[in-house]
Amino acid sequence: MNTLVIIGNGFDIAHGLKTKYSEFFLWYLNDISKKLNSDKKYHDPLITISKFGAFHDSFFDVKDISDFKRIYNEGEGKFYSTKFSEYLFNHTNDPIWVDLEYAYFNSLTEIYSDYFEKYKSVIPPSRTELINLAIEEVRKLNNICIFLKSKLEEYLLTIDSLTKEVNSEILQHFTQEFSIASDIPKGVVSPIMDANLILNFNYTSTLEVYKQELSGYNLNINYIHGKLKDELNPLVFGYGDEVNPYYKLIENLNNNEFLNNFKSFSYFKTENYIKLINFLNGGNFKVLIMGHSCGLSDRVLLNSIFENRNCRGIKIFYHKKSLTENDFFEKTQEISRHFNNKEKMREKITPFFKSSPLIS
Repeated sequence: MNTLVIIGNGFDIAHGLKTKYSEFFLWYLNDISKKLNSDKKYHDPLITISKFGAFHDSFFDVKDISDFKRIYNEGEGKFYSTKFSEYLFNHTNDPIWVDLEYAYFNSLTEIYSDYFEKYKSVIPPSRTELINLAIEEVRKLNNICIFLKSKLEEYLLTIDSLTKEVNSEILQHFTQEFSIASDIPKGVVSPIMDANLILNFNYTSTLEVYKQELSGYNLNINYIHGKLKDELNPLVFGYGDEVNPYYKLIENLNNNEFLNNFKSFSYFKTENYIKLINFLNGGNFKVLIMGHSCGLSDRVLLNSIFENRNCRGIKIFYHKKSLTENDFFEKTQEISRHFNNKEKMREKITPFFKSSPLIS
């Protein structure tokens, strides 16, 4: 049977990479701090601030963000766009990236509600003004999303260059789960072998250190959301839940600005999505989940995998929080949101006693 491995940010974290949102945001604040201390002012699509009094030379912990907010409030500061900006600053303790993408979509729907619900009750001359205001708000929101993606790539490049090593537990998961014909010598790829595909949602190169160890397993890696510094496979960042009721309303506005950061349109830039579909339709497969949140931001893509007629099972390699706590139960709840047929969901998910932690 073919094997599909879904890799998310938890995979990088398991290898010691500081890829949490809070870690990125501290780096971003430090960048602001340096410029404030040298130029006395700072401006980007997300925030504008003028320095008042002493400012930190650097921020080391998420708790330091409260100091930034205090100094920000004492100075001449301004947030741009919608509640998305506030979310970026106020949810730094331990959000996952998919939450930020969901916050972006919520901001988009709020703009729709604020302006186009009013649209119905105003006379025609005022409607044009309302539409223009809404488009301008969406443009600001999209500029923040573009800026955030560029800063994220800048940050990840600083840590992706660090030496990464094969994790023996994770390597064992791969070798135990990947299919390989027993009568074919290791290192020799045969057309009769089952296929193994890693669907990597990360932008980093962490998986590359496993290539040599897994050279005999008919393995391909699909960087579905792009790779760092790769113009032919640019970063995909945005939202991917087109079954949300609000999506149809937004689509019917007939203004492309509202659709600029939906993932489906970014998938057309490469062959990654087509290659995934070809794999899904190429025969029976099992799914392994390693470090992916399975949140709504990738709803359409994950639904196409989980409810595919060839999908025979889903095994979760859960995050072990402590000796007595893990995220297996939460992960099953997230996965359930990608199933329209809940009976099939219950048939496909491997029970806890047959599952394993990603790392113990």
